[in-house]
Amino acid sequence: MDRSNLTFKYHSAAVGLQEHLGRLLLQENYRLAYCSTKTA
Repeated sequence: MDRSNLTFKYHSAAVGLQEHLGRLLLQENYRLAYCSTKTA
């Protein structure tokens, strides 16, 4: 297997994972903010 191709695959997977985690954190922050405004 081509080494550069493998590196690119790992890089794109890492970027995709970071985007996914960032989206989850964003959703969680929105949910927490929504709950805090409701209970306040």
